[in-house]
Amino acid sequence: MKDLINKMIDGEIDIYQVHTDPEGELQKELSEEISRLYEAAGEQGYDLDDDCEKIYKSILNKMESK
Repeated sequence: MKDLINKMIDGEIDIYQVHTDPEGELQKELSEEISRLYEAAGEQGYDLDDDCEKIYKSILNKMESK
């Protein structure tokens, strides 16, 4: 999974694509984690439509630090 996360961080794979249309079991698992973090951002006051780029960037930063 770390390899997939690194590819998203490097821009080789689009986080939006993994989140909305995952391919394979690994991406599906990661999509569930992204969804959880995305929804949590909404609970913290982010607008899920208008702030999507900020939210995805924040998610990638969290994943990178794991």
